[in-house]
Amino acid sequence: MSRNSLRRRLGRPVKALALLFTLLAGTALMVAGNAPTATAAPACGVLAPGAGPAAVAAVQKACTLIGTPYSWGGGHGQTPGPTRGICDAANGAPNDCNVIGLDCSGMVRYAYYLAVGADVINGTTREQWDSPNRVARWDRSAGLAPLVPGDLLFFNPGGGAIKHVAMYLGGGYMVEAPNSGALVRVSSASRSDYYGAIRLYDARPGAASLSGDSRTDLTMVLANGDVKAWRNGRGFTDMPWDADTIVGSGFSTENLHYADLNADGRKEIIAVLPNGDLKAWRNDRGFAPMPWGDNVIIGSGFSPNNTFFADLNADGRSEVLMVMPNGDLKAWRNGRGFAAMPWDADVIIGTGFSASNIFLADLNADGKAEAMTVLPNGDVKAWRNARGFAAMPWDADAIIATGFTANNLFLPDLDGDGKADITTVLANGDVKSWHNGAGFAATPWNATAIVASGFSPTNLFFA
Repeated sequence: MSRNSLRRRLGRPVKALALLFTLLAGTALMVAGNAPTATAAPACGVLAPGAGPAAVAAVQKACTLIGTPYSWGGGHGQTPGPTRGICDAANGAPNDCNVIGLDCSGMVRYAYYLAVGADVINGTTREQWDSPNRVARWDRSAGLAPLVPGDLLFFNPGGGAIKHVAMYLGGGYMVEAPNSGALVRVSSASRSDYYGAIRLYDARPGAASLSGDSRTDLTMVLANGDVKAWRNGRGFTDMPWDADTIVGSGFSTENLHYADLNADGRKEIIAVLPNGDLKAWRNDRGFAPMPWGDNVIIGSGFSPNNTFFADLNADGRSEVLMVMPNGDLKAWRNGRGFAAMPWDADVIIGTGFSASNIFLADLNADGKAEAMTVLPNGDVKAWRNARGFAAMPWDADAIIATGFTANNLFLPDLDGDGKADITTVLANGDVKSWHNGAGFAATPWNATAIVASGFSPTNLFFA
């Protein structure tokens, strides 16, 4: 690759001498103008509300990189992470080929990779600005007002091409890999060369639902194959349903699944065809009669009783999972949303499970689903997902409940707080839920409610 090509690809670092003259000139002007005293940057962290789980996780991971050396071209290997950079004395990087570190775009790439387990923001600063994975973008005229932690800020020093990117923390601050010779640090985001910002993940709270409001809705398959849905209008409370409608037809209780495939907050409806293909209908209208738009085959080789969906990496898009004959739990990562065969990687995330006794739900509102099983004594054991889409991502386990059976356990998020509530059908057909008030913890439940009546464990579907 030519030197000019590398300059275009990686962005030109700030020359040390030019930076020194700029700082000296700025200091003189501040003294002459009786400028206010500078405020020290805060500690790195999520400094404002409003970000979704994936963005929060990215900020947290970026903050672990504080103190990492800047290296021009660092972080652009096949796998994200610190690498040796490129030496180019003419452009202020005389020693970067001997420095293992990250440049600005390599830093944000690595932070999001650590957060969601996928390489979602690869490329140069210009390529990142145009990323197909962005869900929103603002130019400089919008300022910082619409931004939340985890958004990516872009800068064009001198008014030319984009040459710098950083991650917004909130409160007017950002974390950045600034230039050769410096370390990853927290800086003010108020700069005259601000170009604009992009968002990779919606800042929507809670989990997906049929209606898209994060509060899990309730469905049942009627005798004629219609799917009847009740909308959750009041959260975690007795009988929270405020509307009902028919959302599907031609389904059976043995073959009905829901999952948000495209991170829009609305769950798609999914069934396994007789040939093992997995067919999904896109939810275009939320809670409405027959809200489905396009349909697509998203997988093959599945069976109705061994198909599971869960968001493992907090990107809002559900992965698909299956229990293998040897008890391994295999997951396929959703890299392309609602599309034919959107899976771009696979991994074994657990062992010793059975298709009749595996449950997946987010217990601690970090956007990453935990794995659970019912032990022979009726205890519900959970493993916390600390690493997203990765081999064996679990870092802790807890007994979260007692007295359950594998064929009568459900985990909806009834109040949309991102933490799954545990639910069962009582002998009289009532549906009883326990509210998750403590996240991933031993018996985290702090309230109960009878949320429905007239159901059976085999014909109760939360969506």
